[in-house]
Amino acid sequence: MPLDENRVVVISSVNVDAALAWCKENCPSYITNGYNYFFVGANSITYDFFFGDEKEALLCRLKWT
Repeated sequence: MPLDENRVVVISSVNVDAALAWCKENCPSYITNGYNYFFVGANSITYDFFFGDEKEALLCRLKWT
């Protein structure tokens, strides 16, 4: 099954701890996250948060990005 980009949310490393705690508490469809490293200036580390439900991914995206 191809990855649905609407179910993946990219979170900056600055917000990752708070976002992870929030997702675990509020999003039953939260699956896992993955670490990304690339050079984009000062904030070069991001995390992909994966969800089973597109609506919960949208809620996370609106709150944390």
